[in-house]
Amino acid sequence: MTSARSGLAVLRIVHGRRVYPVYGIRVSTPDVAALVVAVFYGGLHATGLLLGVATFVLSLAMRRGIYGRWIPYLGMATSAADLVGAYPYLIGPVPTLYCHVLFTAWFVAVGAVLYKTR
Repeated sequence: MTSARSGLAVLRIVHGRRVYPVYGIRVSTPDVAALVVAVFYGGLHATGLLLGVATFVLSLAMRRGIYGRWIPYLGMATSAADLVGAYPYLIGPVPTLYCHVLFTAWFVAVGAVLYKTR
């Protein structure tokens, strides 16, 4: 467990070096820059996969609630799009945009239902 925490701490530090040169430490060589960019986009990829799984689990939980029939099914389609959208380097910018738009539509639909309830 401690090694996992140490690994996460190192990843946080490396992510921060790309954006914020703390204590004057900068990414100075192309090899270090490639490592930082790879770690950063690897973190975004992992976040996209977790978002897809979380969307699917939430959609399963919404099936018997106040959300009706179409919002959970939209959520399941959104989770598939989130999993596909986790690979933007393979699918290109336009399909990635569609994946993000679908997630936004699902999020707005869930928010609208929650706004109507008291």
